[in-house]
Amino acid sequence: KTRLAWHADLAVCASPFTAAELHRHSGYPQDRIRIIPYAVNTSHLEHRSASVELDSLRNQLRLTGKRVLLYVGRIAGHKRIDLLIAALAKLAAHNPDLCLLIVGNPNATQTTKDLTAQLRSQAQALGIAERVIFAGEAFNVAPYYELADIFVQASQHEGFCVPLIESMA
Repeated sequence: KTRLAWHADLAVCASPFTAAELHRHSGYPQDRIRIIPYAVNTSHLEHRSASVELDSLRNQLRLTGKRVLLYVGRIAGHKRIDLLIAALAKLAAHNPDLCLLIVGNPNATQTTKDLTAQLRSQAQALGIAERVIFAGEAFNVAPYYELADIFVQASQHEGFCVPLIESMA
């Protein structure tokens, strides 16, 4: 895959991490790599959701009276959602109102389906299945960020993490 870079006069990467990966894996010259971060439009996060909408979502997800750890993103192995579930299990005894809300498409690919099944099994084995909520894919993530007490991300690596930028917004 990285051999294609050698056909370009210049490579543009979204982050220093991605640029370093390109150079490390292909030997592509660093002086021919430019970093231009993704532009993340956060204007859709500026307006607060109506309390009725938030209450409805909170009820739908069984989050009324709960404190929410929020993960937004792809369900993939390197995202280490398993670590988030393990962390919740460690916190569960002293935080009975704490839960993990996972917003991401659990059916994107067969690999995603298999991983989601493994994550559900992990939560079940740890006795916290009712505290790990898979909300599915969301085209409007703003209300989920509003429901959250804390945004959590445990990725092994990220080229660029749009949900992190959104959560800060």
